[in-house]
Amino acid sequence: MGTMLRCRSLLALPFLLLPLAACAAESEDAAGEAASAATPTPKTNVFEQLATCENLLKQRAAYRDADLEAGIIPWKCGDVDKVTISSCENDLDKLARAEQSRRSTSNVDVKRRESLYACGDGYGQEYCEYNAVAKGAVVNSVAAGRSLGARDVVQCVFTSIHSDVGGGFVEGEAYATTVASGLKDQLTNAARVPEHRVGGMRQEVNSRVAADMLVQDCSALASDDARAKDAERQTRCYRAWLGARTQAAKNKLERACKGVDLSVDANWAKTRLDESGALADADVDLAACSMILFAANGGVAWRNSDPTICARSYRATRECNVPFKRIGDVAPDFKGFSMHGWANQNTLPGPCVYGKIDGVESKNLVICTPPAAKVAEYRTAVPPKPLQMLCRDLFGVGVAMNAPIGALADVSAAKTDTPFCKALVSGAQKAQAPAREVSP
Repeated sequence: MGTMLRCRSLLALPFLLLPLAACAAESEDAAGEAASAATPTPKTNVFEQLATCENLLKQRAAYRDADLEAGIIPWKCGDVDKVTISSCENDLDKLARAEQSRRSTSNVDVKRRESLYACGDGYGQEYCEYNAVAKGAVVNSVAAGRSLGARDVVQCVFTSIHSDVGGGFVEGEAYATTVASGLKDQLTNAARVPEHRVGGMRQEVNSRVAADMLVQDCSALASDDARAKDAERQTRCYRAWLGARTQAAKNKLERACKGVDLSVDANWAKTRLDESGALADADVDLAACSMILFAANGGVAWRNSDPTICARSYRATRECNVPFKRIGDVAPDFKGFSMHGWANQNTLPGPCVYGKIDGVESKNLVICTPPAAKVAEYRTAVPPKPLQMLCRDLFGVGVAMNAPIGALADVSAAKTDTPFCKALVSGAQKAQAPAREVSP
């Protein structure tokens, strides 16, 4: 297939060391995995983004009110469809062979680090990165999976430890190395200490600074009345489009709304739609979710995480007068968003367990052991499937990320005159109560 450059968000941020590594050429090779990672085609207008948002919001609709009252925002750890494995995995396989041969005179550690900085255009986009590990070594790729024996145990290790934990990416790498050292004895038949990326995330976008920036950017959009009006009217048009009985009617609405600024009254009048009556609460969430397209420093609109975080941040500020504090100001030692079960927060998908850091169970580490038959299925598929994909397919959809948005909310001047705001403020107060009750 052809080649297309797709760039990740936040490329303009000063902390990104290698911005060119954030762009990936989309193509496929004959081995069955991406020669360079692919990502979904980003939406460029609100009308199209609403469909993406609706699918995302539906995934958690049954639990939405309970999560709001708990002061959390959940999303799935596993990447959305159309994200593929990064080509850097092949580079790392070559380095691993050079490392094992002991014939290489090059500095393998330096080259490995450089290659890891080029990773990030594939799996692991959701503030949650995961690796297939066997005998202590990362075996994400098809080539690595091919090298395994039938009795080698493969495990999927999920980490949500921010890539800049400790104050920066250098500190984050050092901490991840320490965590990875502690994982060796927790993994089955680990003959070596895993690479540091098994212990902590590597992507710059999977950082505390990126999460803070997304919340602040989307909260700031709350003062843009024109965008708010357009999003609300686009949502009404989208609903009408869904309910249209003929293709001709759908086409007419699409022409009137898609890519058109409906905050302009003359444009809205052409739709001939009724604007009387308040939007349903679910549709207010939907309109808020589309704001991800306008995050000042870049949000990724096709992810599970970014639109979910943006929607809550935006709506809380616009409707409830609730701004947000930065993570470091509230919890300086915060390691990363916690992981729980998706269908049931108290139950991880089986067979998964929490990993330990310094002997203490951590919600930032999850170790899952797939059945040997599943591993064999992916290794022997035609074409073979990378084992990192197995981790995503088998466990990523069952592991939920939880952002403690309520703990960051400043409710000192909050409004509580709508059901949404009342629940949001209640959840924030609950989330913040433990910190107030802890003795000095």
